[in-house]
Amino acid sequence: WFGRRSGNCAWYSLWRTAGGPHGQSDGFCALGAGTTCFVYRAAYLRCDALDPLSAFSLASDDGQMRAFLDAAGYLLVTSVFTEPEVERFRAAAAALADAAVEGDQSSWWGKSAAGDSVLCRCLKAGTHPTFSGLYDDPRMRRLAALLPEGMIHLPPQEQDAITAIYKNPGVTEGLSDLPWHRDCGMGGHASMCPTYVLSIYLYDATPAAGQLQFLPGSQDFGFGFADASQVKYGKAVTVPACAGDITLHIGDVMHAAPPPEGNAAPFRQSILLAFQPDFIHHRGERHYNDALLGAEDGQVPHLRQMVKK
Repeated sequence: WFGRRSGNCAWYSLWRTAGGPHGQSDGFCALGAGTTCFVYRAAYLRCDALDPLSAFSLASDDGQMRAFLDAAGYLLVTSVFTEPEVERFRAAAAALADAAVEGDQSSWWGKSAAGDSVLCRCLKAGTHPTFSGLYDDPRMRRLAALLPEGMIHLPPQEQDAITAIYKNPGVTEGLSDLPWHRDCGMGGHASMCPTYVLSIYLYDATPAAGQLQFLPGSQDFGFGFADASQVKYGKAVTVPACAGDITLHIGDVMHAAPPPEGNAAPFRQSILLAFQPDFIHHRGERHYNDALLGAEDGQVPHLRQMVKK
């Protein structure tokens, strides 16, 4: 580790070998003291400032997007899907929700303050023909090419390959409002990482609808469990994604999904595409997140309850 103060912004960098064609080293900073995340690249002997709220588009340079994803741990790409495409996605997501059954072991459920069951996730969204071809979409292939070499995806119809997420207001039980976490945070890092998740937004992710938050650069640091509704990280970034946008993040970056602040629909809905290494750490037949399933009523406990256990 080393630190450096430049002007009024202190930053720290994690030194690691990049293994480039000339064997040079590349350093990635995590968090700046101000509003910028810094990346130190020894290969160029310079320090580049990255705006953690940067948004890219399909017209952006792949190298710049890859560098931002590697440094910050997440990436926002705007206007990837057209309005007619998003409308089709919404209809398909609604059909999946209508077909979901509590206790089917392929969906997550929570409860409202009134005790009503609410759907949080459909884990086999790839069974719907509207979503089954997403991995082969040229735009998704291009974005997947930003990931490290050797990343693959499960067959679309398999559980957790493509997931539909439904945010709901006022959920008092269940795993709808995710705390600050890593996707491997229940002890799965050694058996599943690195993993990446690409999220397609079907509605604008506003504070009223529910937003996704990231802690830039946190994939290189250790952080404990924290409830997003109670703990406010000063360096956290709320991603201003709109319908048709996508985010891409590494599973190791700290992120959270606090509850919607409003009570009027629509609330955030997303379609998630998962990417994983092209090798198997273990020979189990169940998925990592299946540890959350099992209840006959389909209720998935909040991580607060999982931590207490």
